[in-house]
This record gives sequence, C-alpha cells and structure tokens, in this order.
Amino acid sequence: MRSYAQCAYTWGEEEEEEEEEEEEEEEEEEEEEEEEEEEEEEEEEKRSAIVYYVLSHLPCPLHSFKDLSAI
Repeated sequence: MRSYAQCAYTWGEEEEEEEEEEEEEEEEEEEEEEEEEEEEEEEEEKRSAIVYYVLSHLPCPLHSFKDLSAI
C-alpha cells in the first residue's frame, strides 16, 4: 500500500504536468493569434495595394489621393 507522502508526491507531479500543459496550450494559442493578426495585416496591405493600383489608373482626380483612408 502506498503512503500518503507517495500519493501526495504523485499528485504534485500530476498538477505540475497539468500546469505545464496549460502553459504550452496558452503559448500555442498566443502564437496562433499572432499568426492570424499577421495574416490579416498582410491581407489589408494587399487590398490597399490593389485599391491604390486601380485608383492610380483611373482617368480622374481620384488617383491623386495618397491617403486611401480618405476614400
């Protein structure tokens, strides 16, 4: 039969493992969020470049806008 000390030690190890797993999961989630934000920024830059390209080829004064947020 196992003593209380052995059981407590085992429980402590299990709790440490659970905490480590939770920390790893949190780190993975943070990395995924950062990747998603980077992808969104890249998509926004692509959209801005496309809009600017289209506007710069229009035969009207709209192509003179440098700040596309004004449109």
